[in-house]
Amino acid sequence: MTSPTIPVQDDAVTITLGNEVFLIPPLPLGVTKKTVPMLMKLRHVSPDHFEEEDFDRMVDILFLAAQAGKPALKKEAFYQLAATTSQIKKALEAVAQQSGLERPEQAKVGVPGEAIQNPQTSTE
Repeated sequence: MTSPTIPVQDDAVTITLGNEVFLIPPLPLGVTKKTVPMLMKLRHVSPDHFEEEDFDRMVDILFLAAQAGKPALKKEAFYQLAATTSQIKKALEAVAQQSGLERPEQAKVGVPGEAIQNPQTSTE
């Protein structure tokens, strides 16, 4: 799957999933109203209690955000991407930022096998 050249936007960020790069603009309200509740639910998921529905939620968030930057994107094609958990984690953090939920330095979303500390309470 090859992407056309993406025009640069100052307030957009890029995410990489598999071999694809997606431009994620600040999310419109229609997308934000779907992604923010899903992101908030993921914050309360422990790696010990991570379920398939939590992974589905992550993929849905990323699809909605990617589609905001690439409206012709189809869910079937998106689901074929060979993304790593590291790519998914970074992409979710970017989506949290673009939704207005987090400032870039606060955007932390957990993925299986990784504990996330709240930046306000971190001892680091």
